[in-house]
Amino acid sequence: MNKLGINFSVPRRTEAMPDRSSVLYLILTIITAGLFGIYWVYVLLKDPIEHFKYHIQAESQLLSALESVTG
Repeated sequence: MNKLGINFSVPRRTEAMPDRSSVLYLILTIITAGLFGIYWVYVLLKDPIEHFKYHIQAESQLLSALESVTG
């Protein structure tokens, strides 16, 4: 994009995707009689949502940069 004269840089991530241990979460779910499993499902849904929020931000900036060139 720089060769085309379009100024665009990917926004910096403020936090990294956490590394979660499935084995540990499974053991904790068994020990807590399934209660930890509720948190596990919440985390499994929350992590991708946070990841996609970052992508939305990056794509919005990319579209703005492209629109300024074609606009």
